Amino acid sequence: MKYEIKIRPRLDDYNRNGKISMEGIMHMIGTAGQHHADSVKDGVVEGSLSGIAWILTEWNIKILKRPENDEEYTVATWARSQRAGVPTSIVARDFVMKDESGEECVLASSKFVLMNLATGRLARITPKMMEVYGPEEESVMQTPAGKLRMPEQYDSEVNIPKLREDIDFNGHVHNSRYMSYALEALPHDVYRAD
Repeated sequence: MKYEIKIRPRLDDYNRNGKISMEGIMHMIGTAGQHHADSVKDGVVEGSLSGIAWILTEWNIKILKRPENDEEYTVATWARSQRAGVPTSIVARDFVMKDESGEECVLASSKFVLMNLATGRLARITPKMMEVYGPEEESVMQTPAGKLRMPEQYDSEVNIPKLREDIDFNGHVHNSRYMSYALEALPHDVYRAD
């Protein structure tokens, strides 16, 4: 079952060039996922407070057209059907963001795990838990989300302090903050080319 929501960017979603920032894009698609979970009574915050949480582990985001206008964007999201051989603690979720003309701006694929916060171990995703989402077969990416490989050496290194505000309700650094860390570590000329 696909879920759609209209989202207008907030003022702090824009970068210095007047375009929607990478963190802003992640907030917008993340908000769609949260509202989808809420719509099927799988409250993200409530679940975390009860000790069982969905933890985002991987993103694959493709920007087709950088959102930059003060307009409403439609974000569609859906859980993907579990494939044979995939652990029952992992679920994939896809997103499509379109502008007011209906043109696709952003495609995203993500992976989540269900975690018991008290034990720090993965929890089993039951068929009943997935059933409420009405998983779809459709995938927006040819290449699924995957883990980044660490390079053997670095051209530069930047120490970035973790702030208390970076920690989310699950007790982890929020995924959108990692994007800010990565952008902060870019060489100045690369960052200015945005």
